Amino acid sequence: LLILGEDGTGKERAARALHQLSPRRNGAFVYVDCAAMPALALIADLSGYKRGAVPGQAAARRGLLREAAGGTLYLDRLDRVAPEAQVFLARLLETGTFRALGSERDSPVEARLIFAATPDLPARAETGAFLPGLSFALLRNVWRLPALRDRPEDIPTIAEAVLQGLGADAPTLSTGALAVLRVLDYPANLRQLEALVERAATLLPDGDRVLMAAQIEAARGVHAAMPEPEAEGL
Repeated sequence: LLILGEDGTGKERAARALHQLSPRRNGAFVYVDCAAMPALALIADLSGYKRGAVPGQAAARRGLLREAAGGTLYLDRLDRVAPEAQVFLARLLETGTFRALGSERDSPVEARLIFAATPDLPARAETGAFLPGLSFALLRNVWRLPALRDRPEDIPTIAEAVLQGLGADAPTLSTGALAVLRVLDYPANLRQLEALVERAATLLPDGDRVLMAAQIEAARGVHAAMPEPEAEGL
């Protein structure tokens, strides 16, 4: 499965929900950031390696594909993976097997593979910036997560869920607060909405249990001055 969406639209959450609702729920959910390491290091981490097969690594490693066996392997930021790793992933999908570094035997993939990327991945594949064979395999099964600006009707539900996650004494949203949240722009999508609501909740006077428009507006000023986080994580 390939999940396409802007940063902050909830790609990892969608993957975790799929894992939890599937027969693989008792297996591991293994997260991999494809952009966080060089291609060869990513391949070694995924496939594992025999003792002595990787310079500087004295011990053998099982690899994340084996650790996720029976569960789900989630590969985030696929659009930023290096070409060498793209070749490895393309073969993985084509054959359903992988080979640990230093091994002479292929092993079957026994994990569900979920990839995540930004919406421009198909266009990048057409320009040659992304391996066509890999993109062709991935684009057979795609979930597209819309940006928050394209689903404003979800804003109240999301905001209320954020407040409920704060505990039994969490505040509720007033009509005025909801009206403000509905008309705001959210370039960082869910991440920005959640940060705003959580910040607004901290500004409630002691004893108040209803979040008003005034707290939302006050939190906006603080939130606007904060740098956006770099990690996808959603």
